[in-house]
Amino acid sequence: MAMLSPASAGDDPLAEMERAGRVTRAVNGWEQPPPRREADASTTETIQSMRDRDAAR
Repeated sequence: MAMLSPASAGDDPLAEMERAGRVTRAVNGWEQPPPRREADASTTETIQSMRDRDAAR
């Protein structure tokens, strides 16, 4: 059995899991996403080349 209730304003599930040793916060920070890089090929081209490779086996 479980009791479901709304989280209070002071609840911080991440902080609770950190205290319990279940998670570790990132040290390099995630404020900014990693820089994007240009793809060598489109998704369609990549999938087709994978299919061609598998068909040749």
